[in-house]
Order: sequence, then structure tokens, then C-alpha cells
Amino acid sequence: MGWVAPVVDTLSTIHHNRAMTSYVRPEIAPQEYRDVSGTVIPYGERWGLAGPPEDSYSCVTHPERFAPLHEVARALVAHLTLTFDIEIERGASLADELGRRQIPIIDAYTLRPRAVDAAPLDIALTGYPGVVLAAGVLWESSYPVCGCDACDETWERAADELESHVLAVADGRFRESVATQGRADGRATYGYRFAGSMSGTGGLTHVSDAKREAAIERLATLSAGWLSWPRR
Repeated sequence: MGWVAPVVDTLSTIHHNRAMTSYVRPEIAPQEYRDVSGTVIPYGERWGLAGPPEDSYSCVTHPERFAPLHEVARALVAHLTLTFDIEIERGASLADELGRRQIPIIDAYTLRPRAVDAAPLDIALTGYPGVVLAAGVLWESSYPVCGCDACDETWERAADELESHVLAVADGRFRESVATQGRADGRATYGYRFAGSMSGTGGLTHVSDAKREAAIERLATLSAGWLSWPRR
């Protein structure tokens, strides 16, 4: 198993703060990591116009720098629990659907809004350390997307994206679609969109036929797309 963050009872801490009405990122102490020569590594600004060296694509240095993402994920869960009318389950076993990933999942939260047409969320903490997010019926992403030295991601940038996606789902600003029209091979094309943020399309070769058909049926019932979560 990879690096494991200490379990902080963020849910209990924030649950008692009834005055909290909007999400606030938890305070994270400044981090500093050095290379073998003792020089501070300027993550996020390492490579110039020449780009990263070839060997950096297969190298991962100081993955522990992403540990703050666990705190951010738990703070998001606490905020959602306090703000919205949802059912929540906790346990790494809930993340079996994310099992195609090689990195072990050490904790997970499944959040189901008490509204028929609002998208559910799975937030899983990995031993990398990092976070995997699944929303709706098919969408899934990792934070960081890639922790290799070449990509030079920072936990702050990954946290920005994680927060943006989670809050967009709760706010009803997330859409999914599955289409088979226009493809000679009959395969399905998946599309997603976060309003004001990002969108994309791709194949579903990693999805079973049963799951694909279930997704098509479910999305067909959403005449207005995924709705916002009901508030408490």
C-alpha cells in the first residue's frame, strides 16, 4: 500500500459549524521538497520552453506532495453533507467500480442526493496519495491526473479541479451523454460537460455492455440533464 494520510474527522468538526454556508478550502501548511543536490524543487514551474527531459516521464519524485488532496476531499464531503440533503456511505469497499486502477483505494465516500434526477458522487482517496472522483453514470477522473515529474502537477492545481468538478455536480452544472449515431462500427461515444469549465468526448471500450446500456437508459430519463442537489 502507498502513503496513507492520517484520518482526520473533518465531518464531525465541520458538522458543528452551522454558520458555514459556502465551501472553504482547508488551510494547508506550505510544502518544500528538495532534489538530491538539496535544491528546492519548484513544482509547477520546472520546465521551460524546451520541455521536460525524456526520462522524467517515467519518474515520480515526492508523490507525498499530493497528500493535501485528502484533506481537500474530506472538506468537500463535509461541506456537501452540511449543505445538501444527501445520503452518505463511507468505506473503501464502496469503490469497487473503480477497481480497474492500479493504485489502492484506502477510503471512499458515496454521496447520493435525495432527488431522483440529481447525479451521485463517489469520492475515493488513494494510497498514491490522490483522489478519484466518479459522477453520474460514467464520468470518472483522477487528481492529480498524472503525478510524473514531466507533467509537473501541483496539489493546488489538482485541488482547484477537484473542487470545481465536485461543486459543479452538486450545483447541477454537469451533463453526460451516450450516442451511437453516426458511427459505422456501432460503438458508443461518451460525452460530458461541466458548465463554464471543461468538456470532452471519448469511446467506452473499458465499459461493459451491461453498464453502457444501463447508462443509456438512465440518461434518457433526464430531459433537463442532471439537476442540482436539494439543499437542507
